[in-house]
Amino acid sequence: MSAPQPPAPANISFNPWKYLGLVALLFAALVGGWTWFLLNQGREGRAYAQAALAAAAGKTLPPEGIACAELLSRPLPGSVESCQVKPGTPPTAELALQGGRRGVLRGQ
Repeated sequence: MSAPQPPAPANISFNPWKYLGLVALLFAALVGGWTWFLLNQGREGRAYAQAALAAAAGKTLPPEGIACAELLSRPLPGSVESCQVKPGTPPTAELALQGGRRGVLRGQ
């Protein structure tokens, strides 16, 4: 027969508050990371649309508009699904970003 195991020392205890704090910290880090990702995604698309508006300045645009990629002769950034510069006073750039977000920028 084997000898019985000695009881655990009295100073070893489970502290659920410590683990709850770690989970809360991880949650805050994930939310912060996702927010940073979405902010950078919008910033990249906005810069691309502003460059397209600057390229369209002084040009006669067709009534249906022209694609930003055609104006800039470079592909869309990864976060931008579509970009269209429409004529008007001032011209506008219509953006569609990943995740179904849309935006309109006005030229100057």
